[in-house]
Amino acid sequence: MTSVQNLIKRLFPHKIITHRLSDLHNQLLQQSIDKNDIFLSIEKENKSRQFCCLSIEELLRLFECCPTTERTLYESISINKPVRTYIDFEYLIDKNLNIQNHYIGPMCCLKVLYYFLNAPDDTINTVERYTENILKQFLVLEASTTEKISYHFINVNPSILFESISSLGIFIKAIIRFLLLAIVKHKCAMFNMDIPIEQFNNASNLINQLAPFIHTLRNHCRQCNTSIPYVSIADIAYLLVQNRGNEWTLAIDTNVYSKNQQFRLFNCVKYGKNNPLVPSTTFPFHYQLEYSSHNLLKKSLITFMEDDHIPKVYLNGDKFDINLSSISNRITTFSYNLININLTNQHIIPLTFSKPSTNVSKSRTPQNLIHFNKINHLNSSVKDIQLFLNFVENIVTSEPSYQGYVHTCVRGIYNKDLLFFNIAEKLHEHELATKYPPFDPLKFEQFFVNFRTTDSTLIHLIDQIKSSTVFTLDTESILIPYQLNKPALIQFQIILSESFSSVVLIEMCHLPRAYEHTLTLVKQFFQTLFNADKNIFIWGDSRELHNFCSYNLFTCDQLDLCNPIDLQNEFKTHWNKQHPHQPTTSASINYSELACELSQWLDKCRTTSSFDIGLDRTLYHFNSAEIEHYQSLIRYAVYDFLSMQQIILKLKLIEHQESNINPSNEIITATLNDLTDMARDDDQHDLPTTNNFEPISPADIQADSTPKRQQTLTKAERRPIHNRTSILKQRKRYYKNEIIISNIDRRFTIKQIKGIIKSYSVPYSAVKFSTSSTTRKQSVHIGIRSPSQLNDYQHQIDHLFTTSHYNRFINHQQTYRSSSKR
Repeated sequence: MTSVQNLIKRLFPHKIITHRLSDLHNQLLQQSIDKNDIFLSIEKENKSRQFCCLSIEELLRLFECCPTTERTLYESISINKPVRTYIDFEYLIDKNLNIQNHYIGPMCCLKVLYYFLNAPDDTINTVERYTENILKQFLVLEASTTEKISYHFINVNPSILFESISSLGIFIKAIIRFLLLAIVKHKCAMFNMDIPIEQFNNASNLINQLAPFIHTLRNHCRQCNTSIPYVSIADIAYLLVQNRGNEWTLAIDTNVYSKNQQFRLFNCVKYGKNNPLVPSTTFPFHYQLEYSSHNLLKKSLITFMEDDHIPKVYLNGDKFDINLSSISNRITTFSYNLININLTNQHIIPLTFSKPSTNVSKSRTPQNLIHFNKINHLNSSVKDIQLFLNFVENIVTSEPSYQGYVHTCVRGIYNKDLLFFNIAEKLHEHELATKYPPFDPLKFEQFFVNFRTTDSTLIHLIDQIKSSTVFTLDTESILIPYQLNKPALIQFQIILSESFSSVVLIEMCHLPRAYEHTLTLVKQFFQTLFNADKNIFIWGDSRELHNFCSYNLFTCDQLDLCNPIDLQNEFKTHWNKQHPHQPTTSASINYSELACELSQWLDKCRTTSSFDIGLDRTLYHFNSAEIEHYQSLIRYAVYDFLSMQQIILKLKLIEHQESNINPSNEIITATLNDLTDMARDDDQHDLPTTNNFEPISPADIQADSTPKRQQTLTKAERRPIHNRTSILKQRKRYYKNEIIISNIDRRFTIKQIKGIIKSYSVPYSAVKFSTSSTTRKQSVHIGIRSPSQLNDYQHQIDHLFTTSHYNRFINHQQTYRSSSKR
């Protein structure tokens, strides 16, 4: 648990902290919460998050008690709450070296926002006064470094709000389209481009068309003015930047308007970083000196509104409108502001709101029609679904020979503007599920490889690889719209005999740290595997493994050494021989063919799930609902490639094989090198580790019994291994109840810390240092013998071992020594 989580628990003992935002919402439904309560996201190691809800008074108190370097806090923006206008503006410096003045783009963005969010004011006739008005309304927070320009623009004194984050997102995208078209339509001596604008309703297409001219626009179009006061075409061109892949994109991040978006709080940091989001000195807020830090925090919150009488912009059909019901003098105050709202409406992409065509074939007979109102899986509450449902239904039922239906519809995870319709063939899956029994795998035991995996488990698996020559391998990746899939999971099977195997799930997003010995063993695992004498069956092209080389566990050269066998091709050849009347000619195999061949049905509904969330139960704490979901993901991931083993046996692609690793009552838990390393450190003890040597049976994929294996070793070889096992068990007991004190002074020694703990009468069992791989800060772990008084002991000593404490400690020691000499 992070320091900020500990602090929340200490300050507000009854507050709920959950691993998922939906769980927090569900639990708060039974409580009365204020509309201005703030939903917080707490960033932890590995980019994972936890969630809680605080009142504004509780949040201010938390800020008072929590150091800036430990405030890894974000505001979780509800999709149903009114929001202020905000912008996330950032780009990489080394990818945009031709930008000499890094203030042009941010200032242009502020001017554009001010223009669209306020009524025209003819009294402002200089750029200085215009800028002054902007900085009275917008708070600019900055977290720029030598590597990246990073600003947050927040409309802290707004004239209008937005009814929801999605409305704001569409509004910002309409403004962006207005700016891009302003560039395209303008003509000058240096730029005269003819683009059929109707073909480029999408911002990405417009940016791609403008990319070759961006440097020209910046350098030669400074006098080409726009309808926005004091904004030139050259200024707008500074909003277009290059990303890590050297592709042109926007410095304005439009992904921050998605559902349950998390926006970093004022004066907070990202985990492992030390660049808090603070008020910009380049764009100083006009009232900054008049506001305390607490007031600036209140002002910067996106969903916290002290004044509820501000008009709100909302989507009325396919255009924006303003709800003026909360103010008294509507006409005089906002009559001009509607001009700029209407200007924005002209640049909302029409296709977003258009009704689907109903011009479809009339040749279908009534008995061929599908009754869509009987679909139980379809969530009609998904926004915009009704706009497209008829259109999609007409497509999937237009061909009489194919009877399709809309099975589910969900909004995109990363791009919330996308709707994903899951189309299924009518009754086909149901027919297979009723015709064949569910998949029944052969016996296996399951292992996870992640940062919790012990060295002994990896040594055991390496020995199994050495003893076998036949393996199956599969991978799972995460679908990311408009980007390459993210490699997430490697599933690996060591076939020890025809009826027994070991299954290994390698969680690529939860690997050990680079400096840990465990990672070296993971690399050795792959080095042992990828050899010419190993037959590795893969379903499809082995090149999919090349995407996983980015994790540096193995190289493309190592992959070239192994002997991959495309099982899909083998099965296709076999199927065509056995079923010449219905050959398979497509690139992939239909699952009905596999079901027919195995006489078993494997459910594939989890194919596109999030396999990067950490499947091992020992990684994080899960509630019962989460455990059930994770078990279903594990079951799919394991069964998906265990079916390959049965296909291999069915096609008789391997000879009879028995492993030379025999069951035993003791696990191999260490090597002689481990024992040598351990002997060097008499005082320090390992942190408790979790042995995820986890056997699985077909009946219970999460069984807790642990069959253990061992190579045939001599008595002399087993003795140090037995000793190591005993010591590891002892250390695990030592740290069963522990106190962790973070960010201690590195000059303290173990001996000094033990002496100080004794002086406070705290009964300890062991003491150990650890260093964060991200912040490089040192922590001390203290095993406590009396768990019932753990909280009391923590309050006694959690303020110790800081730099100021070390200085006092040394001065006291020196004073004591000098006085004893007299």
